[in-house]
Amino acid sequence: MRYKHMKEEDIYETLRRWGAGHTISRIAETQDRDRKTVRFYIGQAKEAGLSKETLLSGREKLYNTISKMVPQNGRPDNAYRELEGLEEEFRSLVCDPKESVCPKTAFEIMKNLSWGRAGIWNLTFP
Repeated sequence: MRYKHMKEEDIYETLRRWGAGHTISRIAETQDRDRKTVRFYIGQAKEAGLSKETLLSGREKLYNTISKMVPQNGRPDNAYRELEGLEEEFRSLVCDPKESVCPKTAFEIMKNLSWGRAGIWNLTFP
């Protein structure tokens, strides 16, 4: 299932349906969400002290709590953004005439071995 950003209104609708007695599977199906996502937000509501009875009391009172549940970052940045500023070092690994590596391997090397912005390996040798 593809990623869908959850807005306050989406979370409210999820919690409203839960308060009305709908099952997690039914909520997930009608909102085109994963059951784990629905379960996550219901768990967040329970941790915040909300109950099914509280959810039926009114929309305005709930939005303060719901606004804290909205994901702030969305999806993590893609690999391209992680490599910004490191183009020259990346190209030197991929285009090395003696020992070139494929782009995916170069990315893993830079990520796992803490490639510095100055182009120097941040490793300590015994």
